[in-house]
Amino acid sequence: MDDGAEVVIAGCGAVGPALAMADYTTVVDTGCPVIDPVSVTIKVAELLVDLRSKIGLSKSKVLTYRPWSEFIMQGIRKNFGLE
Repeated sequence: MDDGAEVVIAGCGAVGPALAMADYTTVVDTGCPVIDPVSVTIKVAELLVDLRSKIGLSKSKVLTYRPWSEFIMQGIRKNFGLE
């Protein structure tokens, strides 16, 4: 909050639901909301199911099986010390 944060996202799969069950939804004395990422993930999944059933929207399969370019592979190898 001191650095200007407007929202806190619990960074762990276990902490978010625990905070939600304890009804800790805002940071005391700031009004800054605390977001449970597990709940958000579930809601987004529900939204995607609704969009698919109502308007037929689904993920794109364009380039699904396209291999990564050699440039990208070289960067990965370099970053992981595999060269």
